[in-house]
Amino acid sequence: MKKIQILICLLVSLTSCTKETLTTTSELVPLSFNTNSSLTTKADPGLTSNTVGVYVLQTDASPASTLYTAPYQNVKYSVDASGVFSTTGSVLVSNINAYSAISYAPYKSVSDPAAVPFSYGEDVLYASPTTVSVGQTTASATLGYVHKMSRITFNLVSGSNGPDLTNAKLSVSGFYSSCTMNLADGSLIPIMGDGVIITDAGTPKFIVPGTMTLSIKVAVGTYAYTTSVIFKALSSNDYAYSITVNNNATTPLEVNCNVIPWNSINAGNL
Repeated sequence: MKKIQILICLLVSLTSCTKETLTTTSELVPLSFNTNSSLTTKADPGLTSNTVGVYVLQTDASPASTLYTAPYQNVKYSVDASGVFSTTGSVLVSNINAYSAISYAPYKSVSDPAAVPFSYGEDVLYASPTTVSVGQTTASATLGYVHKMSRITFNLVSGSNGPDLTNAKLSVSGFYSSCTMNLADGSLIPIMGDGVIITDAGTPKFIVPGTMTLSIKVAVGTYAYTTSVIFKALSSNDYAYSITVNNNATTPLEVNCNVIPWNSINAGNL
């Protein structure tokens, strides 16, 4: 009888130890970020801003957290040219829960993630929801940024019997002056403000996507060549406009455009 009692005690003890071994203790672990934008792949635009905003959502909460209820909202980080994030605003997550991260650049001090304001001339970047890899002692997330603005360049060309364009002055108006971004999906809503005028040829400009009517003027000496075009700029596209100045009354200005998906170009540069 004693042998049976001893055996039962040993079995109970082993069962207790097994259960104790399988129990996972919830602990807060540091979450670090990095970006594949420093890699030389054609899908990575490269970070042109040194500050980004990050939202961390708990996806296994009931209900799952949103941008408005996320445990970490609009945390500001500095990012160097190689894609290394600063430790400022460090985030801690539970090692037994699931999370995702959303990011954008450049950083804005805002309270509404559905209406983050940006202006003409800003290279706006967005990293869609990314699953956080959570381990027992650390957590990490790799953020893949894409360009959300459009980019446009105007080049002047002297056509058949065209004038000397050495001192020609370009003026293109009709652009949106600002926009807002919904961080849930990275969509942009254009806002027509006081208007923007591009005056330098050959220099890429970041513009707000949308449909607009562009008024084009090329001044050569005392004479001005003018025309207008309806332009639909799509997010993440690069537009190279060629404006040919002809010495004839029928087509004084010829406007042609070459379109390239911006995010398919290494580092976003032509």
